[in-house]
Amino acid sequence: MKPFWMVAATAQELPPLPESSDFESRILGIGMVNTASKLTRWLEQEKPKGMIMTGICGSYLSDLPLGSLVEVRKEIYAEAGANTPEGFLDMQSLNLPLGLLGEEQIYNIWENPFPVISDLPHVTGATIFRISGEMNGISEMKKIWNPDIESMEGAAFFQIATEYNIPFAQIRSVSNWVEPRDRSRWNIPLALSTLHQFWMENHRDLVAQWK
Repeated sequence: MKPFWMVAATAQELPPLPESSDFESRILGIGMVNTASKLTRWLEQEKPKGMIMTGICGSYLSDLPLGSLVEVRKEIYAEAGANTPEGFLDMQSLNLPLGLLGEEQIYNIWENPFPVISDLPHVTGATIFRISGEMNGISEMKKIWNPDIESMEGAAFFQIATEYNIPFAQIRSVSNWVEPRDRSRWNIPLALSTLHQFWMENHRDLVAQWK
């Protein structure tokens, strides 16, 4: 086993790193359930020195051009809670923690306790089951959580890595803006290209502090 894991939801989000790299590439599958299930099973069998999640994302920030790279430092289970006539209630309002760290109860928000690994913009991610694509839902998400980007896996990765105390980081590339759905404005090839180039140029340096 190589000392570090690079994980992604899909094969296309994994860069073609040289055989000499310290990374082992692993595919999680799309979404929170696949992420939590695969990581838990793997970590019960073996422990890497560190893990990096890589992939594409949607951006709520118009000043992040398509293809921009970010390091996600905070993740939110953005849909976990209850809808009421008075509005959305998060898990803390419901007194229903989603996890425990020692005696600390964790609700919707998971933060990375390990040092940053890059000079990329540091952002907050909303982890969702459904990709946002209509204005009412987008506006509500901004009002409740004010996230910078969204993905379908990030919070589960943060939770499992934190609970197993494995140093971790998440680097993503913007493939689209979070707006009323219009695939003609997406640029997945550009996002993948900049993501892969970043890893090919930097994979040796970014985990130096974990060795």
